Amino acid sequence: MPARQPHRDRVQPRIPLLAADCTRPGTTGIFAHTGQGWHLAALALSGQFQHQNVTVLRLTTTAGTTTALLTTGSGPAAHLLGAWSTGNGAHWSLSQPLPLRGAKVTSTSFGPRGAAAIVLTGNHAQTTDPATRSWRPLPVLPPATAILAPGAKGGWEALTVHRAKLTIWQLASGARTWDATQVITVPIQFGSSG
Repeated sequence: MPARQPHRDRVQPRIPLLAADCTRPGTTGIFAHTGQGWHLAALALSGQFQHQNVTVLRLTTTAGTTTALLTTGSGPAAHLLGAWSTGNGAHWSLSQPLPLRGAKVTSTSFGPRGAAAIVLTGNHAQTTDPATRSWRPLPVLPPATAILAPGAKGGWEALTVHRAKLTIWQLASGARTWDATQVITVPIQFGSSG
């Protein structure tokens, strides 16, 4: 009797995804490439968003999960949505909508397992992930926060810049305040260009 070969999970090959503007209301401009060329990925919005324009702010794939950040509508009626796909864009799950109430997204970043974070005007930030699909506000950000990054031990880090000084602030999982953990002075010779 021949020896049995070990069972190997078949890993679905990743296909390229890209984002572009789409003028069809309720439809995101996310496209997937197959052997037959580019086609619209299956992410159409329903309910209150099916008649609104959708903009893809960011699109990334890490560790087999594609994460997209989308805005719908405009002005005070604009909302932000997180979207996740583990099937090459064929099936998506959506976060609860986050009303922006006139705030603007100033930066976006991604963490492990599909987590996403946004910085909003007014020194506010929100995070979401595919496990909860809800938005969670973070404590008020340190002044001049440029972007958030996933922390090495969980939680998030806020990066602030003032002239030649970069400060890293840590928000540990479950913490309510930001703690400055590192300050880096970057040598810049002001007035040296031109």
